[in-house]
Amino acid sequence: TYTTAQPLLTGTIRLLQSSRNEAVNPKLVADQLLALAKVQKIVGEGDKIYLKNLYDTEWQIAEHLNRINNGDELKSFNDEAIEKQMRVVERNLGIDYDDSQETAILTAMKSRVFILTGGPGTGKTTIINGLVNLYARLHEYSLDINQYKDKPFPILLAAPTGRAAKRMSETTGMPASTIHRLLGLNGHEGNDANAAKDLEGALLIVDEMSMVDVFLFRTLLRAIPDTMQVVLVGDKDQLPSVGPGQVFHDLLASQRVKAMELDTIYRQGEASSIIPLAHDIKMGRLPADFDKNQPDRSFISCSAAQMPSVIEQIIGKAKQKGFSAENVQVLAPMYRGPAGITRLNTIIQEIMNPQTETHRK
Repeated sequence: TYTTAQPLLTGTIRLLQSSRNEAVNPKLVADQLLALAKVQKIVGEGDKIYLKNLYDTEWQIAEHLNRINNGDELKSFNDEAIEKQMRVVERNLGIDYDDSQETAILTAMKSRVFILTGGPGTGKTTIINGLVNLYARLHEYSLDINQYKDKPFPILLAAPTGRAAKRMSETTGMPASTIHRLLGLNGHEGNDANAAKDLEGALLIVDEMSMVDVFLFRTLLRAIPDTMQVVLVGDKDQLPSVGPGQVFHDLLASQRVKAMELDTIYRQGEASSIIPLAHDIKMGRLPADFDKNQPDRSFISCSAAQMPSVIEQIIGKAKQKGFSAENVQVLAPMYRGPAGITRLNTIIQEIMNPQTETHRK
């Protein structure tokens, strides 16, 4: 009876017993899991147990993706027309796409749903630009938003955060919004997929997909009509979303959606040492010059006890040079201790936002 729940049962018992001296009866834990299943709080499938709402959400994601993937047949273009317009796009953008980039653009053009992934500096934004412009030229769409006063703009650009949407808009020169705003949501609807408005348009491109959780993705897919093409862009090696699920990673792992991974670094010409370093660390390598200072990065070796003083000096110098609190970010792996978030927050606040005499009184 309890075989399906065995992995969860074992983990639960181990967790409970780690904080108490008496043994936990496995049958009592298993009985509670069965009781939760009877009232539809959890669902068992194979050797996995799901929360019911997450189980249903994942199924709805799969069903909507299948619906969009099997939508109306896409308008086809002959190779000569595509090649001609591709060269025009390159001239207009001042870009010479290599074979892999051109393949990504053309595959996206011919796919109902397409996934593009790659690390920093691999040209994802460059491909988005090319895709938008080629799509518009082939379908004879104007990219001037002022011409669409009474009808929807045909190409929708969205990202999960305001910052990512703003960056998307700046790099494409087109309007982009958060996914919530695109769907007409204000963030207070909870996980109600029915609260979103249906989307109108021909092509949807979503950037920074690794940040999107299962609930937001389900809501987005539900709003997408069968006639819309969808391109999902992101870095599969970034941290998964704050909310439940690892949507982007799982979509790639499923191999049920057309996908392409970019692995060539194109931004090295800008003398960035950070992008190659990010790729080295992702591959489990530390370059020989890791602790050598570079024009765009510095390495300071210090103990946890020395960290408060080091952070104080760095933040102090940054403020002297005109950096605001919005331009500075400090990451720490824990809250406690001399190098923890709690201590560092106090130090940073005293520099960036010191108490005035009025506040002290």
